[in-house]
Amino acid sequence: MKANMNMNANMNVTLHVRVAVRPLGAVLWGARSLWCERGSGGHRAARGSAAISILLALVLLQVVVAAALLTGTRQADISQRALAGVRAQYAADGAMAMSLREVYANVDEDADGSIGGISQDGVTTSDPVIGFAQAAATATTAGNDTTITINSRSAASSSRRVSTVVRSVASASGLTPGLLVEGWTLASGPGSLNNVNWASTPAMIGTAIEVNMPNQGSQRRWTGGPNNRWALRFTGTITVPTTGLYTFATASDDGSDLWINGARIVNNDGDHSWQTRTGTVTLTAGSHAFVARVYENGGGSGIIAYWTLPGSGSSVQIPASAFTFDATTLAHGVGHAAINIAGDSSVTTAIVDAYDSANGPYGGSNVLTSGGVVATNATTAGAFQLSAMAQIRGNAGVGVGANPASVITASGGATITGISTAQASRSGLTQATPPTLPNLGAFSGSGTFTANSNRRYDSFSLSGANSTFTVNGDVTIVVTSAVSLSDNARIIITPGSRLYLYIGTNCTLASTSSINAGGSPSQCYIFQTGNSSVFTLQDQASATAHLRSWSGRANLTGSGSGSNFMGTVRVNQLDMSGKAGLHLDIGGGGSSGGVTRSILSWTDEQ
Repeated sequence: MKANMNMNANMNVTLHVRVAVRPLGAVLWGARSLWCERGSGGHRAARGSAAISILLALVLLQVVVAAALLTGTRQADISQRALAGVRAQYAADGAMAMSLREVYANVDEDADGSIGGISQDGVTTSDPVIGFAQAAATATTAGNDTTITINSRSAASSSRRVSTVVRSVASASGLTPGLLVEGWTLASGPGSLNNVNWASTPAMIGTAIEVNMPNQGSQRRWTGGPNNRWALRFTGTITVPTTGLYTFATASDDGSDLWINGARIVNNDGDHSWQTRTGTVTLTAGSHAFVARVYENGGGSGIIAYWTLPGSGSSVQIPASAFTFDATTLAHGVGHAAINIAGDSSVTTAIVDAYDSANGPYGGSNVLTSGGVVATNATTAGAFQLSAMAQIRGNAGVGVGANPASVITASGGATITGISTAQASRSGLTQATPPTLPNLGAFSGSGTFTANSNRRYDSFSLSGANSTFTVNGDVTIVVTSAVSLSDNARIIITPGSRLYLYIGTNCTLASTSSINAGGSPSQCYIFQTGNSSVFTLQDQASATAHLRSWSGRANLTGSGSGSNFMGTVRVNQLDMSGKAGLHLDIGGGGSSGGVTRSILSWTDEQ
């Protein structure tokens, strides 16, 4: 289009020049004739002089007119090029505004499958037209940094290129302790982290409290996952205590790396046996974006992340207390293989509802009849069963690609008030590894006890009415076998403290006993590490925690007034009966903390 415009402009210039030259030649010829007649007489001389003056004035006028015509044509051409440039700039700025809107809202508003990329009709190959110019927009994300590039064009030689880098970092306030974990099943050994399609839909989405998967051979790292040829990504924020130079490290088999604020600090890539690589970075005290990645080709596998604090000469595993993440995309209650909720056919039957722990304990105005998600990864008919007026006051999910109408069976007046859909990825159950701690033998007591340091027991039994075991500070307790609490025995976690409880086999809370009653689920993590372990709440027992059991079962009963579990549950099988209540915590997912986004750079070039 611009080539035609230039050609027309040149034709106009030629036409104007010809019109201007012909009269000019005639005038010059007339002037020559009059000049030749000069001297034939006084009057004629005077007339000749006057004529010459007039003619010279006309010549100057013709020159001025010709110059004006030429200048006007050039100005017209320049104006058209300037207009094309303005249109290109307008389209680039408009497209950038729309792309930034998607990134800041974290929503694919034009439904083209890309947050930050925009299209005219939801198709990535269709560039939108903005103010008579087209704009191609792309967005690529590495770690927590998203690069948006806009290429606009109004004519063949009028284009603009604008690019910006946006960093998204979740603030620590309101986030869930731990890390988001995504897993991919690989068709072949990648040989490098770059050969894993990290932008593809993961096979599994789950959680971990830390990056701690010790080296093991041919090991499944999530329930239903492969033994070999897999990849994992850990994402969240890391909070560092002081400002200074930090040394980070990953030990892995095979390749791994570690990113802070979008920059790769540790490169431990490639096929290799268990080895450690380090990197350094200067950080200010506070929260920073964190990503760790690992892939497994075959044989041994695992990853552990370490840090060395400023001024310290020793490298230690990064503690769970350093990590937080946004859990809003996760199901709150998961029964990997099966979910069975059998009510008692009364109006106070077994229910699943929700609350927001950021607003305090469950109860009163902090009871939600929507927002909670209960999901199974099963795809077989009847794997998700409700009966006898049991209620899920929220949403339900089934296995990837499954038909909810087939997987979910509701009878006897049982209801699901929300929507039922197939999940895009499996709700992941990852295996937790207990730390090595000094063994204190078996614990069995009645009375009042306090723990303010890490410890290991062969077994744990708290008995006797009003017996209490109080946790002060961040405490890890590893129990090799079973945990049991008798009637009215209580594990209390003081405000500002947190308990990580690893249980090798079963955990049973008898009637009226409790763990962390009135507290926040983020104060208590319970991991059952043994195969086929059972977590049981008997009638009127209660627990407020995040329960994780990748091969175990949660059994919530209620023959009387019912037991109650407040928090999140990720187990192999979820069973509820009678008047049992599961109150899913949907808080701590960024609702109060949110995500801070900042523009790191802006480049505008023609």
